[in-house]
Amino acid sequence: MFAAIGTVGRRNAVVLAFCQGLFTCAISIDLTLTGLTGYQLAPDKSLATLPFALITVAGAVVTYFASFLMARIGRRLGFALGAFIGAAGGAISVWSVINADFWTFCVGTAAVGVFQAFAQYYRLAAADSVDVAFKTKAISTVLTGGVVAAVVGPALASWTKDLFRRSCSPARI
Repeated sequence: MFAAIGTVGRRNAVVLAFCQGLFTCAISIDLTLTGLTGYQLAPDKSLATLPFALITVAGAVVTYFASFLMARIGRRLGFALGAFIGAAGGAISVWSVINADFWTFCVGTAAVGVFQAFAQYYRLAAADSVDVAFKTKAISTVLTGGVVAAVVGPALASWTKDLFRRSCSPARI
């Protein structure tokens, strides 16, 4: 399958498939947990879906600017910046849940939306790294990473649901 793509194109497609998989895991966990977490943390229950809305709005707004930024600094640095912002957003979100801080949770989810804006370009980067004849193969390779992760993401959330329960219980604080 990959022999005709070339070494660089094959490597890019595999790396970007892995990145797409992580991106899809993040999306599936967000779809599953952000609304519920927002409901538990919100000072007013009518704000429960605000964190999820911020993911969508931040992603929509930043997608446009991400393309210009990556054209200027390169996709590699752009993807690294997006991943860093996403990791920071995830860390902020975890801290917010542990400390029951709704508004900081909103900041964290908005940062995750910024990450998602950058991640939308993975398949395009794979397509640009190969000859025209192999663009569809490179894109499908990247999207396959997302399909696999769509199954793994919710399972990962289920397996780790009690990860911080013992360390954050009131008896230990």
